[in-house]
Amino acid sequence: LFLEKNGFNDVVEELKKDESFLNLYYKRISSKIDTLIKALRTNKTITAINFAFNELNFREVKMILRLLEINKTIISIDFASNRIWEEEAKLITQVISKNTVLTTLSLCCCWIGKPGRKMFAELLKTNKTLTSLDIERTNIGSSGITKVADALKTNTVLSSLNVSENKDNKGIDKGESIAEMLRVNSTLTQLKFFHNGLYNDGATKIAEALETNTTLKYLDIGRNKIGRFEPFVTMLKINTTLIYLGLRSNYILSEDSQIFEEALMKNTVLTNLDLYGTETVDKYLQRNIDLLRAKKFEQ
Repeated sequence: LFLEKNGFNDVVEELKKDESFLNLYYKRISSKIDTLIKALRTNKTITAINFAFNELNFREVKMILRLLEINKTIISIDFASNRIWEEEAKLITQVISKNTVLTTLSLCCCWIGKPGRKMFAELLKTNKTLTSLDIERTNIGSSGITKVADALKTNTVLSSLNVSENKDNKGIDKGESIAEMLRVNSTLTQLKFFHNGLYNDGATKIAEALETNTTLKYLDIGRNKIGRFEPFVTMLKINTTLIYLGLRSNYILSEDSQIFEEALMKNTVLTNLDLYGTETVDKYLQRNIDLLRAKKFEQ
């Protein structure tokens, strides 16, 4: 269900339609938020709502959270790119911590900052139903990612996490917290870690952790200033779970093609090795690996 930009006159009628997704992306809903919330209180069809780019304020966020306490059908909420700062984030994490229905939450591009470090960690320690959390570009920095990773050591529910673009000048403790989490967590299947300043040492630790991890299927560590790929080659010869490995926009050289090809010949699970956009990469490297993968599956 996608409401047109000026389509709120018939919002109640629209909500009666048999559709599960309500897309309110960039619809400037503030003037009609009361009507919308009232209609959603009794709606039993919609399970996912996208509130992204609506400049929601504290009152409006509070109304939406109150709705979640009444309507037990909604399982997915997207708050991306709204005016959600410390006060709003605190309220969201407090309410969602106790929520037993919601499975998907996005706060992508909400500049919450330092307070979000503890908030997100506590959320993951207390909530028992959330399976997907997107906190990309929330400005929580290295310390925030470390706290989230520590919380995931005991979290047995979350399967998808996006913490991309949360780097700061301190780096990301060289990936140690993420590596430690991957050694003990047996639930996470997707991790997006794009542009977080891992560098070689941090990336190596993650690759080594994946030698024994049997759960993670999707890993994106593109644009992390990685130039050492031997640990990933070693990991790919051992790991039997990973399906997607994103290494794009790093410092790979064309001569690295052969070592990746050797790893792919032994690995029978990986279906996508993303090297596009890597610096100084030979223009045929990615194509050669794609062809190798396709040929392998034809055998």
